[in-house]
Amino acid sequence: MAGFFAVAVFAFAGIYWLLTSLVAPMRHLRETLPPTVLGAATFSVLLLLFAAIANSFLVNSAESRGTYLAAAHAGLWVIYVAAAAASVLIGSVFVRRGNRHKASTVTVIGVVTFMVLVLPLSEVVTECYANVTLVLRLSC
Repeated sequence: MAGFFAVAVFAFAGIYWLLTSLVAPMRHLRETLPPTVLGAATFSVLLLLFAAIANSFLVNSAESRGTYLAAAHAGLWVIYVAAAAASVLIGSVFVRRGNRHKASTVTVIGVVTFMVLVLPLSEVVTECYANVTLVLRLSC
């Protein structure tokens, strides 16, 4: 799964770089490429850590399965929020002082876009490895 996320992050970085290189109105966003890619990678790592932790629990009864699923759903939403917050922080740290607010905004938009684009992949991770489905109804 880590390989799939690595490919997704690199593909996202390539598409972002192409957009900021070829589309004239987006050229001023090129300096937000590194923070956006770091934010997307942070989201991927957090999601993989979540899957590893959630997968380590054994659920033996129907009652504990319900509790497990509720806790895992909450944990997954925390991962999404934490990744968005981390991307804002990364965007504000890695860009020049005058552009920090704009860079933070662009970075969080880029990372949320990445989250939406990899939603099917993240749902596979959560269902197959953590036995939780957040949005999509997939089956392993």
